[in-house]
Amino acid sequence: MTDNAINASTVTLVTQDAAQAENACIDGYNDASQMYREIYDELRENTSLAKFVVVVQSSRSRAWWSKYERGLLDLDRTAKNELRAAVGLEPLVPSVTNALAHVHPDAQVWRIGDNDVAHRVVTLCTDREIALRANGVVEVLSGVKTPENACNRRYAQKRAPVYRPVLPVAMKQRIADSGHSVEELIEAGLKTLETMENL
Repeated sequence: MTDNAINASTVTLVTQDAAQAENACIDGYNDASQMYREIYDELRENTSLAKFVVVVQSSRSRAWWSKYERGLLDLDRTAKNELRAAVGLEPLVPSVTNALAHVHPDAQVWRIGDNDVAHRVVTLCTDREIALRANGVVEVLSGVKTPENACNRRYAQKRAPVYRPVLPVAMKQRIADSGHSVEELIEAGLKTLETMENL
């Protein structure tokens, strides 16, 4: 979709309640760590670590999973999602960090409001001027033109400097009847004077 087609459908909720989701359990479990451990033990039963890694299609090595098995490290989001996928569970929603991975390191960061913690983050993936409304949900307002002000004019393309001579109102009709522009008439007049002065 091009920038010229930005509308309400372009606004996508990337993540929400990611920390809560990571610690949530499926029915029958009171602790997320216990849930993932039982999933691991079920998949690991009667199979080697090498085969387990293949079955789970894990990006982690056998040594990594061996350390987890011995309680030497905790699962990260990637490993949790690999276990979830292996038993047919939906993947965890992206963390805020993952959701912001596409943000340019030199991006401008604007703060609106006085709260200590931001509960909503909007990333603008377009250079086009748009108007947004954030009231529970974030919406792109169509058909809205931002009034020009001093701030906007600063970023407008600079025009070449011009000189506007002041002429008597009586000359307006004569200039119009000549069929030439003011610039053409002045140029012709100046050339005539310069020729006369050189005689």
